[in-house]
Amino acid sequence: MTFGSYWRDLMPRVHQVAEQLCAEGLLEYNKGGVSHGQNRPSGAYRLRLIPVIED
Repeated sequence: MTFGSYWRDLMPRVHQVAEQLCAEGLLEYNKGGVSHGQNRPSGAYRLRLIPVIED
């Protein structure tokens, strides 16, 4: 799947879902290899899945 030039239109929804998943403890924000947890840093960042540890 390619997004072409429409990817910018999708970003508000991407941010909304990322914020929700971070609040649920499933994702975290990373910038420059440093975790920012639930706090979205300014500029470019990465999203990292938080491993689920099952008992």
